[in-house]
Amino acid sequence: MALQHPPARKRKMPERKKLDVGQLIASANNAYKVESILGSGGFGDVYKVVVIKDETKKYAMKTEYFDPRKRKLLNRLKVEMGVFTEIQAAPAARKQHFIQMVDKGQTEQFKFIVMEIVSHSLEDIRKYMLGGKLTWQTAIKVASQTLMSIGDLHNIGYIHRDIKPHNFAIGRPPMHSQIYMLDFGIARRYQEKDGKSRVPRERVTFLGTVKFASRHCHMEQEQSRMDDLEVWIYMILELYEQENLIWRRQTDRLQILQLKERVFANTDELELRMPTGFKKVIEYVKKLNFADEPDYEALNTMLWQCAKLEKLDMAVPLDWTDKLMPEKTKPKKKAPAARLENDDDSADRRRRQRREEKAKKEKEKEKDNKEKEQQTPSTDPKKKD
Repeated sequence: MALQHPPARKRKMPERKKLDVGQLIASANNAYKVESILGSGGFGDVYKVVVIKDETKKYAMKTEYFDPRKRKLLNRLKVEMGVFTEIQAAPAARKQHFIQMVDKGQTEQFKFIVMEIVSHSLEDIRKYMLGGKLTWQTAIKVASQTLMSIGDLHNIGYIHRDIKPHNFAIGRPPMHSQIYMLDFGIARRYQEKDGKSRVPRERVTFLGTVKFASRHCHMEQEQSRMDDLEVWIYMILELYEQENLIWRRQTDRLQILQLKERVFANTDELELRMPTGFKKVIEYVKKLNFADEPDYEALNTMLWQCAKLEKLDMAVPLDWTDKLMPEKTKPKKKAPAARLENDDDSADRRRRQRREEKAKKEKEKEKDNKEKEQQTPSTDPKKKD
């Protein structure tokens, strides 16, 4: 098993200047004015922009800076544009869960695409708006919509390879009940345009987020549609209950892989907090082979059977309906970052490193105190030298 451990630190990218508020960026078709920055990624940033000719039209502009040192890494935006092109050519029923790319262009410093703006990500909604927990009714509805979006992406010949709550967002009012799939930076064709399957590579360097990576990703093997569904299961398990991801506090990839294996090998023993019927979903995905075409409709039916078995009232509104993101804890929107090889979430890694350093210092302090106690001479007057 070829398994790499995360690097000690993220690759340092050259410093880049952010675009100024009010700065003008032009494409071949339009001109845009920067209103604010929405977030930053490894190679670029995402800005809220307004169309100069019609200031009622506002979009998100995603940039990707040129890096002359390693141009081979700078294909993320190109991949995204390829996915958007395929999405735009798909039937209307197959693109309900995707935003539209409305423009593209480049300057001397960076390439950019212009897209529709969405609201908060599922991750931000869960953490900041809902206190870390969703009702099962909402979790099942989220599972259904995200499953359909994965099926629609697979239908155009791509796998996502980075399914997680951060990469799904709800629409802006009045579309707040609609969920959209985002960030196709490390998506990959699993079949050619003529429908022929691509030959699996012998070794594939780890890409994505360790917390949600599939087992094949951990083992540096080629991924397929079954991997997107495996990772989708992890995402939904976390929406049911955070503690379901029993590896969430682990840092060692081998240990994480072993714990993920247990989800499929010993589902009952783990006593996961989830609707009883969700075990059928796990069992179905467990039986998939590399080249199998999943039955998304059958999986969706299983999800709604979960609600029926639990006697859940599915007519209730989604948990975030009519709620606002609290101002005091409102997160700075993070742009879907361009992924680097062996890249874990940097903020999570820094927090883990701080915890490990603190624990190490406390252990050393405890050891020093014990040594001092052993070295301190006795003050008992009855004892003589």
